[in-house]
Amino acid sequence: MIIDKKAIKQIFPELTPPDFNCINIGLISHDYMKSILTFVESENFINNLVLNQNIKAVFCSEKVVSKIPSKYSKIVCDDPKYYFFTLHNNLNKKHYKKTKNRIDNSADIHPSANISSNNVLIGKNVKIGENVTIKPDVEIGENCIISSGSVIGQEGFEFKRTSKGVISVFHNKKTKLFNNVYVGANSIIDKGIYRDTTVGENCKIDSNCHITHASMLEENVIVASSSIIGGSANIKKGVWVGPGSIVSNNITIGSKARIGIGSNVIKNIPENSTAFG
Repeated sequence: MIIDKKAIKQIFPELTPPDFNCINIGLISHDYMKSILTFVESENFINNLVLNQNIKAVFCSEKVVSKIPSKYSKIVCDDPKYYFFTLHNNLNKKHYKKTKNRIDNSADIHPSANISSNNVLIGKNVKIGENVTIKPDVEIGENCIISSGSVIGQEGFEFKRTSKGVISVFHNKKTKLFNNVYVGANSIIDKGIYRDTTVGENCKIDSNCHITHASMLEENVIVASSSIIGGSANIKKGVWVGPGSIVSNNITIGSKARIGIGSNVIKNIPENSTAFG
């Protein structure tokens, strides 16, 4: 996807962008992307902007434009958040492609399950239970079990308040479950935004859990019942999350760490450690 002056003018003829060229729309924190167009609302975020070497262009207001380093292409506007997310929605919807489902003949899918008519991949020996919903852009590896009532690939909760109203942000990435994943009854795994939501090999997710958008669970993670993994969290190998726990957005839990029952995790947890509270 090419994001340049022409692309901006097609959607926002009222703007006067400079000549620039990016390939990704992303937030300041998204250092895993290359050649990023982002936005800055306040000078408080400029230090974080500079830390991400992959940012090339910025939506910004007149109030902060002079404080942003000259190496960035600056698209000046009255509401950077509005223009950023409106552009995100327009371009990602324009480039969205529908593909035929690929479902292995060995998959055991209950008649009451609801499988999207497009963009679904289901591997060998997968078992999908009663009233499961599989949304578009879901990839399920081999030997997985999706228990009754679960929803895989639901769009996450991403709404942005702007001066021009509330924007619902389009989810442009996938939900990927690798081999030997177990998902308990009535659990939800959201579709990715900016990056895929991934559940690694041999992960086990109990009933009534919510794995939110762009979270990445590495292999052998266990998430006990009624737990929530916040958006863009990074859960490393072998982590155990106790029942009723909440892991906040953008948190990293190191490998083989243990999260005690009912904990609220609001800071990063080192590997091989135990956290409660």
